Amino acid sequence: MIDALTWIQKNIRAFGGNPQNVTIFGESGGGAKVLTLMDTPRAKGLFEKGIVESGATETMGETFMTSEVSRRVAELTLKNLGLDASTVEKLQTVPYADLVAAYDKALQQAGEEFKIVRPLSTEYGLMWEPVVDGSFLPEQPVRMTGSRDIPLLIGNNRTEWESFPEIMNAARSQYDNKNTWSDTEIDKKLTEKYGARKDAKKLETEMSQAWFNFARTGTPSAKGLPKWEPFTEESGAVMIFDQQPRLVHHHDEKL
Repeated sequence: MIDALTWIQKNIRAFGGNPQNVTIFGESGGGAKVLTLMDTPRAKGLFEKGIVESGATETMGETFMTSEVSRRVAELTLKNLGLDASTVEKLQTVPYADLVAAYDKALQQAGEEFKIVRPLSTEYGLMWEPVVDGSFLPEQPVRMTGSRDIPLLIGNNRTEWESFPEIMNAARSQYDNKNTWSDTEIDKKLTEKYGARKDAKKLETEMSQAWFNFARTGTPSAKGLPKWEPFTEESGAVMIFDQQPRLVHHHDEKL
């Protein structure tokens, strides 16, 4: 990703872009990547603004690996493959499926050893993730002493993790009595039924325009939206996008 951002700095003018006004954005795992890039010194100067949608890390229970944990995962991966430091070159000939299986097992083993709870879970385990090595990634993202002073537009999808299998099964029963459609085909059908709704198109336009304006000017705004205040711990200002978007303050403190 840093290589891609470096390429953009060198070449974007040829496409009519401004290398001094680059915004990166991502959703879910992509949002966590934006936070990571905000925290690594190697990305300094490669972008000016970030947008994160449903990609917070610590509040979901996720913290990135330490060097100690990463080394242990590597050791366990070799052990699961019947290798050690003296035979590490044999990794070059390990079939991909075997390597992934060994690594996934090592993630589980290391999580149990270090008693690290898997994100969005109550059980021990690790996931593929960056390593806080003190150099490329100096510290965990989202810490007060970490991320550089880069304007950030951050939010979440209310139903990001809710009832997805139930929704897909209900859609199959409605649209596909042979139960042969893939999740992608089901998603397309749902989009065709509900993207077409006027209120959904209105919401799409408002939210997209807010993102565009933030990328252009650093201020999220759009026709039909209330004035968007910056979030601080004191103000708790949050824009809720709904059929009628509204700005609220400390709306979820009790929750």
